[in-house]
Amino acid sequence: MSKPSKRWIIPAIIAVLLLIIIAGAFFVITRYRIVNVYVDGNVHYTEEEIKNMVMKGRFDDNSLILSMK
Repeated sequence: MSKPSKRWIIPAIIAVLLLIIIAGAFFVITRYRIVNVYVDGNVHYTEEEIKNMVMKGRFDDNSLILSMK
């Protein structure tokens, strides 16, 4: 009798890891939101102008993405 093939183990592990990474990214993007923004020490632009310059993208109210920006 021959041994059963175990070729499916590595693709299954990769699929599970990808699902975990995708779920984690979705959680981070939807969970961490910026609520209050304070602008201090600027005389050239108003507070609203600076907020609009910095936070103009789709996920720019996410604290992690904004900090990378």
